Amino acid sequence: MINSAMMLAERRIQKELERDLLDYKYRYKKLEKCLKLTIEIDDNILKFMILEGYPFKTPIVYVNNINYRDRHKDKFLRYKELLKLINETVECPCCDTVLCKWSAGNSLIEIIKEYKEREEIYKRLKMVLNLNILRDQMGLDDLLYNYLIGYI
Repeated sequence: MINSAMMLAERRIQKELERDLLDYKYRYKKLEKCLKLTIEIDDNILKFMILEGYPFKTPIVYVNNINYRDRHKDKFLRYKELLKLINETVECPCCDTVLCKWSAGNSLIEIIKEYKEREEIYKRLKMVLNLNILRDQMGLDDLLYNYLIGYI
């Protein structure tokens, strides 16, 4: 039997699904101790595990079965210098997410919007990495390289 805290979480999620997620393809499942919401965005799968206490407690989020926060932190640490190159500054990858600043006023759509914004940044990072390969293999001069970086 689902307790009252899980019933409140479920009602809140139902409202969010009806209000915010009509444009998304999703699957929703009630498990014994949590609610599981899976959303397909482009070629990625976002998985939300909503535990008792939602919306007062942060959902656990995965992107392709990788913890959302860990994924962001890993990309930040790995590509810190490239992020600066494309004028993306993040002071603290652990604190720079909706999940870390979560309150009952937040909703899943905010996580989705943040995810989409970050994916755009990651696409730009991929372009820079590809440009770096071209520079190294074809001997692009710095003037042309810096010019092209300006468009990324």
